[in-house]
Amino acid sequence: MEISAEGEAEECRREHWKLLSSLKTTVEGLVSTNNPNVWSRYGGLQRLHKDMNNILSHRLKNEQVYYKQRDYWPFVWCVRYISPHLASHVEQSAGESYKAERWLLHSLQVHMLSAQLRPLLRHLGHTRKYYNDDAFLLSEPHVIAMFQCLEAVEQNNPKLLAQVDTVGVDGSQYSSSVTDGMFRKPSEGQSLISYLSEQDFGSCADLEKENAHFSISESLIAAIELMKYNLRRQEEEGEEEGDSDCEIQQLKQKIRLRRQLIRRSRLPPCATSQHLFHSTDSGCSRRSSQDSCEGLSDSGSAEEVEDGKQKKRIHKISFCIFSSPSFLQSNSAESVAMGLLRQFEGMQLPAASELDWLVPEHDAPQKLLPIPDSLPISPDDGEHADIYKLRIRVRGNLEWAPPRPQIIFNIHSTPKRKIVVAKQNYRCAGCGTRIDPDYIKRLRYCEYLGRYFCQCCHENAQAVVPGRVLRKWDFSKYYVSNFARDLLSKITGDPLFNPNDINSGLYKKIKALEAVRVLRVQLFHMKNLFKTCRFAKEVLDQFDSLPGHLTEDLHLFSLSDLTAVRNGELAPRMKELLKLGTTHVAGCVLCQAKGFVCEFCGNDKDIIFPFQLNKCQRCEECHACYHRSCFRTGKDCPRCRRLAERRERMILATASTLLILLATGLAEVCFCDLK
Repeated sequence: MEISAEGEAEECRREHWKLLSSLKTTVEGLVSTNNPNVWSRYGGLQRLHKDMNNILSHRLKNEQVYYKQRDYWPFVWCVRYISPHLASHVEQSAGESYKAERWLLHSLQVHMLSAQLRPLLRHLGHTRKYYNDDAFLLSEPHVIAMFQCLEAVEQNNPKLLAQVDTVGVDGSQYSSSVTDGMFRKPSEGQSLISYLSEQDFGSCADLEKENAHFSISESLIAAIELMKYNLRRQEEEGEEEGDSDCEIQQLKQKIRLRRQLIRRSRLPPCATSQHLFHSTDSGCSRRSSQDSCEGLSDSGSAEEVEDGKQKKRIHKISFCIFSSPSFLQSNSAESVAMGLLRQFEGMQLPAASELDWLVPEHDAPQKLLPIPDSLPISPDDGEHADIYKLRIRVRGNLEWAPPRPQIIFNIHSTPKRKIVVAKQNYRCAGCGTRIDPDYIKRLRYCEYLGRYFCQCCHENAQAVVPGRVLRKWDFSKYYVSNFARDLLSKITGDPLFNPNDINSGLYKKIKALEAVRVLRVQLFHMKNLFKTCRFAKEVLDQFDSLPGHLTEDLHLFSLSDLTAVRNGELAPRMKELLKLGTTHVAGCVLCQAKGFVCEFCGNDKDIIFPFQLNKCQRCEECHACYHRSCFRTGKDCPRCRRLAERRERMILATASTLLILLATGLAEVCFCDLK
């Protein structure tokens, strides 16, 4: 009977905590937006109405006649007598269907719910008429926490949520913070090795992997200390029960040492004497240790020898673990822990459920990081609900997320501090720290990301902003956040910017950039020619002195390339390569054989190449080259005309062949019919 009563009480506390936790999560999502109207959040009023309806309906007494659970409207109706000045809020819902739910919705909208519930719940005798003893409304700490949540919504003050005492509420240990975190709660009687083998930190973030080392280390320390305590207690109990004779004590001491030697022999032979000690010293130390074990006295030397052997065994275990191939292959938290626990095979390890994993939530309710864990709306009520049901290990949520590495090509419009910070939910864009509206002037603006950061995430670093270079050819340094500074320093040499796609008019405005573009076109065609010439290896090696994208692409630039164009450092290097390549083409027989003869003038003494832009005109369709003076607008390309005529002849030949085959087939069919 006592066990069943305790189980019912535990189940009741769990229900209370579940109701309060749902209410608190909803309120956090409503007040976290810092919007003057808390009901502006889509679905917020409906969620809060649902949570309060569950609380007010919890453990209502059943009707005595039909034994049906009634609603809480009779309980609420009595507020007219207890507090007559609140009667108007109750009487307007009288005579309608679903009176209790309509009253609750109206009271939430006008922020008068807590004012009506306080006088009702102050009279415990009146409350007990309608609710059972294990109801939520009859639990004083839960009711206090409920009123604090309601006042936070009615006053639109998130600071009131910090006053909610989750430690004093019974059943707080059943919070989902443990199950929703990295570690699943171990099942009853599950071994420690089995529990650790089920953990998977391979897909976790780096921060969670580091935290796993701390938590698992603490659990291993707890397991080893508990195991040592159990061994000592067994030894002390055995000594108390045994005889106090001196000879018996010596025999027991020898038995104890013998057991330790047996345990040591069970360990894997990974720490040999040549790894730990010199071969000459190992034999002496073993003989001396055996002699000391045999010559024990009552003066306490046995304990010293035992401590020395324990230290040696621990040293062997640590050497065996850290020199094993499995440790070298994987140094994850669970691998190190299981490698250490396997050295204690043959000893009784405590179960995983017997250990305290870090500090419980009810002892320290604050989180490790200032990252919000509340969602503005329920994933079940919003769109993309099927995505949110998956457990995705990505840092951040719908309220705040850390900045992602992204390439921004545009210039942000002139920001209004209040508007931008409000869009950031009054949080630092870098670390997510909550910023009071009175202190937003201390935030610092990042010209690259277009967001505001705290002074820890923004140290007034300066950098060239790519968007201003591509839009305005502005190489001035602007204040950026630490994240943007690191990102821009990493991508300085990466060819990520295409002015032809982003701002094609930049070539017309900047003469130096246009000159570099022309040189790149010439080097592009020249390099393609040299790739087919076996005598151009030395020239190609000289081409490799420039970044590959400058000679293999026409418009891609890196930030360092654009800076070199502005400083006038890139064009001279490209001109030197062009001069070197032109000299090679003029004296190379293979390259001369791959040139073009103008079909308009037929001058075979003047060989032209695609990189000779000053006198060569290239057809866009067939890529044949002609003299610029010969290939004028309005003329057809001779090669394109020949290719078109060839295609027409091939089509006619194919059609005639098909007609012949078709006629032959029809003749055969007719001949078969005549037969």
